[in-house]
This record gives sequence, C-alpha cells and structure tokens, in this order.
Amino acid sequence: MVQDVGSGHPVHLVKLGITLEQAANLRKLADYLLTLPAQYPDFEMASYAKNVDASDLVTVPECGTAACAAGHGPLAGVRPLFGETWDTYSHRAFASKDDAWSWCFSASWAWVDNTAHGAARRILWLLKSGVPDDAMEQAACEAPLCYLAEQASA
Repeated sequence: MVQDVGSGHPVHLVKLGITLEQAANLRKLADYLLTLPAQYPDFEMASYAKNVDASDLVTVPECGTAACAAGHGPLAGVRPLFGETWDTYSHRAFASKDDAWSWCFSASWAWVDNTAHGAARRILWLLKSGVPDDAMEQAACEAPLCYLAEQASA
C-alpha cells in the first residue's frame, strides 16, 4: 500500500478525500457490521433508518429499527455531532466525496447486496484498495462484486 510521505496515510485514501479520522470511523463501522449475524434482519440499505429522511436529525436507532450501514454508525460508536442530519453525519464521519460515499452507502445496494456483511466488505475494500473502476456497474448488477470474489479466493 503506497502511503503519503507527509501523513503516512494511504495515497488512495488521500485521493478520495478520506481523512485519518474517517478511515478510523469506517474501520470501526465495518468491524461492528461484521459482528452482526449474516442474515441480520434489522439491516436495510434503502434508508438511513426506518421512517427517517436524509434531512432528519441523527438519533440512535431503536432496537428493532432497520437501518443502513451509515445508520448503524451511532451503534458502532461513531458519534454524531449535535444537530447533525443523517446526510451531513455520514459525509463528515465516513466519506465526504461522492464516489467513496456511494461505494459504501448508496441506497442502490439494497437491490444488489442488502446485507451488513456486504456493506462491511465494501468498506474494507475501500480502505484497502479504494473505489473500484467498475463500482457503478457493480452497484447496478452489471459486474461481479469484487469484494465477494476476494473473499472466495481467501
């Protein structure tokens, strides 16, 4: 992994605008998501949390409330700032640039790989390798999921 000389931060993350704090938050979230059961019923990539909008203030989802990867952030220990909306929280805490954010958190994953473990593996892929060149195709079921292929070969 090539690292930036000044910060020691991986170059691919620097190019994506991922800060050291965001990388740590992403790792914490991925680790948390991997502790959930493989078929965890309270996971849903289509929205931050059940019955909330991106402009709603961040709250810790109640037990039994379905939430996406970013929606599980507060449960993983990634605290929101006072008065933060779900949209501002997810961009500040995890990824501020659209390509990295979409690879990890886009609602389109609800129709491709709507699982906590899949979301965790996308996050880990981002941290290790960046956003794949065919990320949009993967999110549209037009290309194999690279993070599943890597898991199968491990």
